[in-house]
Amino acid sequence: MKKIVAPFLILLASCAQHNADRKGIDFEPMYPQEMPLVETSNRSGTIFNSAQGNLFSMESTAQMVGDIITVQFAESFQATKSQNAATSRSLDGSVTLPGVMDLILPSGTNAANASADLTAQANHIGVTIQADIIKQKLPTNNGGYNAVGFGKTHPKVYSELTTDHPIDLTRYQVANCYMGRIGLINSGGASVGDSDLQDAVVTAVVNKRAGGQGLIMGRKAFQKPVKEGIELIQTVQDIYLNEGITLA
Repeated sequence: MKKIVAPFLILLASCAQHNADRKGIDFEPMYPQEMPLVETSNRSGTIFNSAQGNLFSMESTAQMVGDIITVQFAESFQATKSQNAATSRSLDGSVTLPGVMDLILPSGTNAANASADLTAQANHIGVTIQADIIKQKLPTNNGGYNAVGFGKTHPKVYSELTTDHPIDLTRYQVANCYMGRIGLINSGGASVGDSDLQDAVVTAVVNKRAGGQGLIMGRKAFQKPVKEGIELIQTVQDIYLNEGITLA
């Protein structure tokens, strides 16, 4: 045992002595060496220096501290705008004009076309088939059924329901227009000369006081000079606008 231990101790002592000798060499701190700046003949500030070699054998990267790098950006902008607008509009409309029924009867015995009973019956037929407006001649007499000898009537039509007054005769026409629910307008008649204005005024007053709704004037106004025709029309308008002229 004594022979083996002794050489082992000698070996350990030799290793410790070796490590102590290399401490000062292997573990000294190392500092980087400062590289001196090399002055070049390139004064343009670009990367490539023609004085240092061939342009095509040089690497296209920055070589030294302080080299200027020129960076170019190529931008491409494209915008597309598309707009489609379609407008379609369709309108369908219809207007139903009032149905004006001209119920002036042909001339006959005792001027039956101006008789209150016959014209009133014609009015009743017109409103029954849904006429909106009835145009009728202003009545001037009664007893048309009795004169022509046909159709049904009643004695009270000539005794109790009407009189011989023009307003009553016209009122009988209005009564046969569903009691005035369908408008009655009387015709003004032909132009006869100087009495046209007076005739139009009388007809308008009778129509309004009987419950009618208007007067048609054609030839009485249009077959005159413009000034006289306008005066006649405006006079009739004043009658219907006059609140003092009321139902009889």
